[in-house]
Amino acid sequence: MSGLEKYVEDKEDRFSTKWFNDHLSRGHIVEVELFGHVNKELTFAHPCVVLFDGSYSNESGGWMLVAPISTPRYQDGGDFTVDITELDGIKHNSGVCIDAIQVIDKRRVLYQHELADKNKSKIRTEKLDEIDFSILKYYLPKLNEKLLDIEQELAQEKLAHEQTKEELIELRKINKELEEKSILMKQELESTQ
Repeated sequence: MSGLEKYVEDKEDRFSTKWFNDHLSRGHIVEVELFGHVNKELTFAHPCVVLFDGSYSNESGGWMLVAPISTPRYQDGGDFTVDITELDGIKHNSGVCIDAIQVIDKRRVLYQHELADKNKSKIRTEKLDEIDFSILKYYLPKLNEKLLDIEQELAQEKLAHEQTKEELIELRKINKELEEKSILMKQELESTQ
């Protein structure tokens, strides 16, 4: 128990009873206190990517869904890692740890990472989508399967729609030709009377 007491004493000034008040959105990179771990779980202050900030919801206020970021996980070849680079607002190439996503209280946020130009660090949308798809694939496989089926069905519907558009263009062309022939025949008929 003395280890925990020393930890709390050491970190006392880092924790706040107030929430981190800046509005965070999907993709922002924040430093989070992840104290308490078992085995290979990440712990202590760690950069994390915000996947959802629920602190502005009346029903769920005060919590966030985050995924820790770890430099050693970059290009580790693991299924539960999405690689990010300096293009994503971080100083070192790293891996987003899909296997360590967690819901945290917003008071665990120590600060928001910034770029050299003082803009807030934020991961690119393509990488966030890759993170979302990884979460779906490994944590919600049935839903992922349905999503893939729907995407395939949508692609087939788009193809059928394109074919229908082409047919409609052809039918309009034929209709116009028939209208023109009809006008000519009407004129010929009138001229013979």
